[in-house]
Amino acid sequence: MLGPILEGERVRLEPPRAEYFPGYERWFADMEVTRYLLYRFPFTPKAEGEWLESVGKDPHQVIWAIVLKHNGRLIGNAALEHID
Repeated sequence: MLGPILEGERVRLEPPRAEYFPGYERWFADMEVTRYLLYRFPFTPKAEGEWLESVGKDPHQVIWAIVLKHNGRLIGNAALEHID
């Protein structure tokens, strides 16, 4: 499922949105970023949309985009998985 909005002093955790897809594509195109990840290649916009739809329906995980509060810049993702 997509996580609720959580706000701290400097960052906000919010549900990922399609407008963040270009940032995700840049990250996945960088081998240093994906070095230790299961997925190492950029997704197509269609595949990213399907991914967002599937995680939104999955009751066993929660995912957030990490965004800087002062400028709205996406800086990462966080997730809880295998929730039972």
